[in-house]
Amino acid sequence: MRKYSFTVVLLLSFFVTIVPLSAQEVTESSGTDNSVQFGIGVALNSFLKNFSYGDNLPTIYIPMNISDKFKIEPELSYYSSSGKNENVEQENTSMAIGVGLFGTTNYEKSLFYYGFRFSYLNSKTKYSFQNETDRERTSNRFMLGPAVGGEYFFIKHFSVGGEIGFQFTVKKDEETNFEDYLPGNSVNGTDVRIFLRFYY
Repeated sequence: MRKYSFTVVLLLSFFVTIVPLSAQEVTESSGTDNSVQFGIGVALNSFLKNFSYGDNLPTIYIPMNISDKFKIEPELSYYSSSGKNENVEQENTSMAIGVGLFGTTNYEKSLFYYGFRFSYLNSKTKYSFQNETDRERTSNRFMLGPAVGGEYFFIKHFSVGGEIGFQFTVKKDEETNFEDYLPGNSVNGTDVRIFLRFYY
């Protein structure tokens, strides 16, 4: 049974570096106002699934409420692991980047949104054998689909929310030295996320 020597889950976002620390606060009544508002968030269910080969990566989200009618949410994730046994050493690396574009509606302490998410995922797995030729598998996925969701501001700067969407996925897989590997073309299905978000 394969035993991983280490597992690294790194959540980064370059968008954080452009967030001004002086961003205006949200109003207590609705959690939003007409100023640009920035935050950071996670999808809790992504941490409860298997993401050893690119799927369901733990992701960091950067919600940007541009106005009381429009919201942008970039997302970025990274995962790396390695392990070996007597015959083979395996290395996995996955990275994804994406963005959501949404119209929004405010109601008291709640915010509802509707729009689309787009993301790109790259996954690589390398197998190194002692007495055989190394093998490598690469997967590129482009995902696009509609999504609707909402979040409730239980205190001024924190919200909990949920989202449901449908993803259309186009896959382009490549392999080296695999004789029985058949790449897929597309995968479509529903996507459900549970969010925690903090706003500056």
